[in-house]
Amino acid sequence: AFWQLVSVLFSFVTVVVSGLVLILVTFAPQVIEVVAGSDSPAVTLSLATRLLRLTAPALVFLSLFAVFSGTLYALRSFSYPAFAGAIFNAAIVVVTLIAARWIGITAAAWGWLIGSVAQFALQLPGLKLSHLRFTLQWNHPGLRQIARLYAPVMFSLIVDTLVIRLFSYRLANSVGEGSISYMTWATTLIQFPHGLVATAISIAILPTLSRQAAASLHDLSTRDGHITDFKNTLSLGLRLAMVLILPATFGLFALATPIIQVLFEHGAFKPHDTVMTAWALRLYLIGLPFATLDLLLVYAFYAWQDTVTPAIVGVLSLTTYMILAVILIPQYGLFSLMIADSAKHLIHACVSAYLLSRKINGLEIGRLGVTTLKGGIAALVMALIGAWLAGVLAVRFPSEAFLVEFGRLSLVGAVCLTVFGIGMYLLRVEELRWLFTLIRSRLKRG
Repeated sequence: AFWQLVSVLFSFVTVVVSGLVLILVTFAPQVIEVVAGSDSPAVTLSLATRLLRLTAPALVFLSLFAVFSGTLYALRSFSYPAFAGAIFNAAIVVVTLIAARWIGITAAAWGWLIGSVAQFALQLPGLKLSHLRFTLQWNHPGLRQIARLYAPVMFSLIVDTLVIRLFSYRLANSVGEGSISYMTWATTLIQFPHGLVATAISIAILPTLSRQAAASLHDLSTRDGHITDFKNTLSLGLRLAMVLILPATFGLFALATPIIQVLFEHGAFKPHDTVMTAWALRLYLIGLPFATLDLLLVYAFYAWQDTVTPAIVGVLSLTTYMILAVILIPQYGLFSLMIADSAKHLIHACVSAYLLSRKINGLEIGRLGVTTLKGGIAALVMALIGAWLAGVLAVRFPSEAFLVEFGRLSLVGAVCLTVFGIGMYLLRVEELRWLFTLIRSRLKRG
């Protein structure tokens, strides 16, 4: 039954996305003109049309990758999807570096296409391809259920992409030149720890949460036991997420300036840009722990096949974001967007936690609070020592050469990780010990 549903989904996505690609390729000039504007230079429109036609087929492979990686997640197989992003990005970089001297920017488009094929192909060894069948029998009840569950998610994505993002860019553009760039660079730095911690843990625990939620619905005689198991799994995920996201948050906050200097302060990126980006990053970081917890709570709702509640809470938090940004912008300018964004994550996490607690009759808030307090103390000490050491090294080795800056930052990072680990050990944080035990067992098994 599982592979039958996968076959139906695979066939449906292949046909629908291929049709979309055909439309994009056929009407590429019209699509580019709508997006870029008819007043754009003809050379630019022509180049963009060629690039769109070249990259459009990647949509098929990106979509099928999503289907197959989701299939592997359901089978609790995470290794192949884990390396997909690295393969995709590496293909773009390598192809661009090799071919750019001959075909220019078109090399990046080829890298995008090749990368999409590579990450799709990487999933195939983990699948039982003999069980897959191409079928046009799309009346499968599972496909209708997927469509029903996805509709609220799609609505949230549309609101975020077409309303909130456009609102943010226009508001940022109205407060000064370079504001959109500062916002984009800071967001890029935030996405790394968020993806590494929140997204990874959420995906890892979702299959188990889904099984436990399904068991509680199908076996009413043991419902309480399954719900207890669900709470324990979610609690472990939340606590582990806080153990990992707190040092990242405090570390980025304390070392925002040297990190941005190493990554971005080259060429047209000047010290003033570093200062602005650093403050934008710090204000975003206030909401990062809440965003991390919130994503796990959203996935917990998904495990109960409830996608409507997160969508409603999302609309509430996005509305709050827009109102706060407009109210604060006369006083804080660009930074009003970061303050409003952190408030958005705080509200979304709190409301989600309240509603989920009512749904499953309570959350283990006490254990999460203890872990957060201990992790916060260790992360704060780490950040203070890291900021002090970064200042000392900047005075002792003031060179602005990239290798010197990178060396200073690497040394500070190593010291910070050591201090945090010692702090968590002294505070007896069981989640960190559990994580180290798991890593050691996996290494021995490998």
